[in-house]
Amino acid sequence: ELETYYADMRAFRELYPYAFGVTRAQPWVATFASFEPPEPPVSVERDGYPEGVVVQADADPWDYYLGGQALAERLGHRLVMVEDSGAHEVYALSGNRDVDAHVHRYLLHGILPPLGTVCPGDPRPGIPADDPAG
Repeated sequence: ELETYYADMRAFRELYPYAFGVTRAQPWVATFASFEPPEPPVSVERDGYPEGVVVQADADPWDYYLGGQALAERLGHRLVMVEDSGAHEVYALSGNRDVDAHVHRYLLHGILPPLGTVCPGDPRPGIPADDPAG
């Protein structure tokens, strides 16, 4: 509900006035968006290039999870899913050692992650979700 965001933003404005502060409580890009494909997906065949890796967080605010899943399926690539995560740019930028290890093994040695690979997201803070002040 939008009022929840407003209440959290007011609390964060007071509690965390510097750096990202209130932006951590505001709705992210596409929070309330839905996606309807404008046309059927194009059929893609992998021809002449090796199987690759797609990394997707299940609650990425910018990249729709089902889109990452569909990309991996359509290209015939392996999907590394980051569970319980709203992170974006997960590989090499967020410090997720599990994701980085899978992608590094692929890039350096050509070893694909197992089918159905799921990595944990960042640990959640130790405060109740309904109380931004802790």
